[in-house]
Amino acid sequence: MFANNAKIQIKLEAIDYYHTPTGLIDGYITRGIDANLFDFRLRVLPTKEFQPFETSSIVSMAKTIPKGSLYDEVNYLYVWQDTNDQVVREVWRKTIHAIITNLVVRPGLDRAILMSCLVPAVPLRDLTVALQWLIDNGTVYEGSDALWLRDAYWRVYI
Repeated sequence: MFANNAKIQIKLEAIDYYHTPTGLIDGYITRGIDANLFDFRLRVLPTKEFQPFETSSIVSMAKTIPKGSLYDEVNYLYVWQDTNDQVVREVWRKTIHAIITNLVVRPGLDRAILMSCLVPAVPLRDLTVALQWLIDNGTVYEGSDALWLRDAYWRVYI
């Protein structure tokens, strides 16, 4: 699913960005830079190479969200389920985003360290299932005892 490469598929365009031919200031005295010169907006635009995912692949991934049961002693409810065995999508999304955010900020993170960072917020069993879901769907891969994100992971989750 993540065979497409995210490189050169988006471009950033500065809006309200004013500068001289030599840059923001003339010379090398950076203390003299007006802080307001850095206050400009960015716009994210697709390039000609941008290839969006098919909606059907995203929907099929959403159908595979792991579910437990209130009546099963081994596979009981996950934190992203309510007492009617229904998935609370916002909690599921936040669980997935917590894992992805940690891997964006700290690529090559050890599985045990990732779990220890997130266990205060999400039970270990639920984190393990969510991480395995990300691995099974191709968003995360585990190599040489470290977790890594694949290119284009962001295209499914934004």
